[in-house]
Amino acid sequence: MGFVILLVYSLSLYLKLRKSDPGKIQPNEFELDEMLRELAEDESPQSYCQTCYVRKNLRTKHYLRFGCIVRFDHYCVWIGNCVGVGNHLAFLFALFMFCVTMITFVTVSILTINHNISKSSNFKSKTFLATFNELFMLFTPLIWIVIYLILQTLTILALLYDQFRLIAHNLTKNEEINGHRYNHVENRAGMQYSTLDQGGYYKNVKYFVNECKNWRMKPSRSEEEELVQQPLNRSV
Repeated sequence: MGFVILLVYSLSLYLKLRKSDPGKIQPNEFELDEMLRELAEDESPQSYCQTCYVRKNLRTKHYLRFGCIVRFDHYCVWIGNCVGVGNHLAFLFALFMFCVTMITFVTVSILTINHNISKSSNFKSKTFLATFNELFMLFTPLIWIVIYLILQTLTILALLYDQFRLIAHNLTKNEEINGHRYNHVENRAGMQYSTLDQGGYYKNVKYFVNECKNWRMKPSRSEEEELVQQPLNRSV
């Protein structure tokens, strides 16, 4: 019963993520008028997206039909949605719950197989190889599902590790891959470092959580440009 509840809850998280807002910036007339004014004055409106007509902050990226996403991390094919400031926390929590659900199923399956071995006297008189062959014949579908779920769990754990590694350095996946495009990202000894680094893992995680919770109160472009000019806090 507990596993069924976990499964239903995990599926609900998945469906919610597919429909979630990754942090899309909605256009408004004031920003459109300001962009047109800058164009009329022969200024380069670099802080504006000329597709969405919205003001972009440093970590905003325009991604196809999804529009401009604040703190764009990556597009996830599993959920068919972008991962950005609006749903990043929910994405991490969903990954954790997927792992818990699959580990629970694998554990219950192994206990079920072990229970069948212990209560049957036929297995006790056979060699290990013969026992394995018979178990595989009896539980073929279940064993293949267990193997598949173990591989999926390892994949998601690797993804979680990669996500927390980036968060601990105040980087996004997009910045790690395309760091050469951004002034606030530097490459040192083959590793990407961000000007927005707060100077410690704990501070970076706290910064990430606060950014996800308060992303609608985004700083002005001038405030972010001041951050870019600051030296990197983390030493190589």
